[in-house]
Amino acid sequence: MKTNQLVSGFLMCFIFFSLKGYSQDKKLPYCKNKDAAKELHAAFKTMHAQAKVANWKDNKTCKAKDLISKVDGSMKSVSMTEAIYTINKLYYSFQSPTTKDTFDKGFFTTMEDKGLYSYKKSKNFSDFVSEYTGKSIGDIQGKRTSSSGMEYKDIDVIRRYYNGLKSFFTTLDFNVKYDESVSDNCRRTVLSTIKVAKFSYPNITWEIKTRANVNCVCNNGLDKTEVKSGSFEYTATTSGVLTHPKVTFSQPKDSKITINSLVCCGEKQKDRPISSEPKTEDINNLMPDQYIGGGVGFGATQDFEEISYCFFAEYLKKITYGSDDYAWYAGIEAGYSGWSFNDSNSNRIKIGPKLQYHTALTPSKQTQFVAGIMGNYNFGTTDNGFSIDDVTGIVACAYGGVNIRICENWSVFGQFPVFIYESTTFKSESGGEFKTDGTSLLINKDNPLKLGVRFNF
Repeated sequence: MKTNQLVSGFLMCFIFFSLKGYSQDKKLPYCKNKDAAKELHAAFKTMHAQAKVANWKDNKTCKAKDLISKVDGSMKSVSMTEAIYTINKLYYSFQSPTTKDTFDKGFFTTMEDKGLYSYKKSKNFSDFVSEYTGKSIGDIQGKRTSSSGMEYKDIDVIRRYYNGLKSFFTTLDFNVKYDESVSDNCRRTVLSTIKVAKFSYPNITWEIKTRANVNCVCNNGLDKTEVKSGSFEYTATTSGVLTHPKVTFSQPKDSKITINSLVCCGEKQKDRPISSEPKTEDINNLMPDQYIGGGVGFGATQDFEEISYCFFAEYLKKITYGSDDYAWYAGIEAGYSGWSFNDSNSNRIKIGPKLQYHTALTPSKQTQFVAGIMGNYNFGTTDNGFSIDDVTGIVACAYGGVNIRICENWSVFGQFPVFIYESTTFKSESGGEFKTDGTSLLINKDNPLKLGVRFNF
């Protein structure tokens, strides 16, 4: 009898706790990979628990710990529900596109895995199409019509997929949690994010971050021990695997707290300089694959008696990959230039290759320093007032400049010559011929200051 009672008791306990766990799971939303959500949830929890202040000397009247304590644990913590939503967004970001034609998965189990591998292996969109589909861009002819009558070309769908992967791996922050509260005369905002730091299929390293901002009304007027405002962030890295069937997050490494700012009550704040640089939140690709551009230029002799002008167009193709901080471009430039002075005038066509380097000047990476070399072959005529000469020549130039991204697809730029070598041959209509060779520095009549716009694609 006692044995039966014990067995019944164990069965009741088992059923109770099983139903309790089932009930708790039922409260959670659907998740593509619940194990990944649990690991992401644990990674944020560990980072918040282990991180220590890394870069701050407490030489102010209010302390860093007072700033950190303004944000309680419930605001910082990432819930399982928030982790689940993040994993679902992550899966959606590399979901393979729907196309009319079907493509061979090769040795991969899913097209998503083939897409991840193909992106990592490719230098540009053309390479990606070849790796992902086994075909060239020109061979992708499929198209489908939706129930609403919209027509979708396979190549356009694949291009959007490629651009989405590029954003995913280079610029996209996944917002895990955002919270804000107002209490005790303080307003607090907290944002937790994850972002890809490094990827080599199937291995991935993530940067996880929780950033907090605090703004308070000082309770005791000028009590310098009180925190008026400040911001700080938790950061760490976590590695794992990124495939369609499996996403993992390891325990975080290098957890730390960085104090970005701290202002005490009664502390006199310095005026902050106002930046004239436009915001870049909507610019995903700061070093795009290709540019096409054009503009105008103006040059002059040293005494400014002779003024020249030009109109030009260019095409640039990115030849290095892997960074939004710098890039090399190769391309071609063609243009028309002319000048006139008294009874003399000249008209020339110029065309030649150029090699150009971009490197970020500002933290936003939107303003870029440009340096390059270019050469051109030019031909045209020069009218001296008493005879007309046919002109041919070559020019080699080292130049500098600036490129400013103003929106997702447009940039403005300026370019000025630094060192120029010229070799020009003049053939007079009367039959004579002579040649000039020389070097010069900076802007002159034949090498103008150029201003223009670029469109990237």
